[in-house]
Amino acid sequence: MDSYSLGLTQFVPFAPFGGTSSSRGSKRKALMVGVMDTQFDKLTTKLDIFVDAIGKGNALIEKLSSFVERRVMASE
Repeated sequence: MDSYSLGLTQFVPFAPFGGTSSSRGSKRKALMVGVMDTQFDKLTTKLDIFVDAIGKGNALIEKLSSFVERRVMASE
């Protein structure tokens, strides 16, 4: 045999429309959808926290900016 030969392999028929294999596929898909939903929920929760933190930061910067502006005007 050369390096390109497949060697001893077994033939496994492909059955896309079979009883057990498609039901197993459906179960795997359902599990993956569940995992993806969980990850998406975590992502949206983290994004909500991030957006809230950005909003609080913006409010703080506005207060500081206003304070600095008043101090500059008072010192002039």
